[in-house]
Amino acid sequence: MDAMIASALPWLIAFGAALALAGAVFALWQSLRTAFGAATPGAPDATMELTSDARATLIDRKNAMLRNLKDLEFERQVGKISEQDFVKLDALYRQKAREVLEQLDVEVGPWRTEAEKLVKAAVAKVKKDQPKPAEAEEPKLPPERAPQLKCPKCEVVNDPDATFCKKCATRLIEEPAAPASEEKPA
Repeated sequence: MDAMIASALPWLIAFGAALALAGAVFALWQSLRTAFGAATPGAPDATMELTSDARATLIDRKNAMLRNLKDLEFERQVGKISEQDFVKLDALYRQKAREVLEQLDVEVGPWRTEAEKLVKAAVAKVKKDQPKPAEAEEPKLPPERAPQLKCPKCEVVNDPDATFCKKCATRLIEEPAAPASEEKPA
């Protein structure tokens, strides 16, 4: 009996060492994933759910809905569809897009709460790191806006730095008369 235990003992030690090695490799793998941002401790495994075929299908549907909305707007602008048809189809496509976006939002719910916690912690750290003002400063008032230029021809209001009217291209600011320079022939 002692001989049987003695012959099995090296195998038991080798098996235990193999299990310990596998555990150490797994722990090292998880710590490297966390260190490089591939995994968040305590969060669901993002690589499984966010790259699923169902999510890819939802993203494809979302992109298709957005393309359909752009195409629909273009067709209305060029007169291919009536305003009534546009209103109906626009409402339908927007509803379908909203449903797809809601399904995508449900899948990222656990990560959203984790992200909100991280943002709150970062904001708290930034607020803590900011120096406190020694004295209460008076709030700075915004500078007064420059008067806007009104076109004398079409009466459209233009930006204060505009040289030409944005609607009719009339010159708003007169060019200063250039002094006549005397050039001597060589």
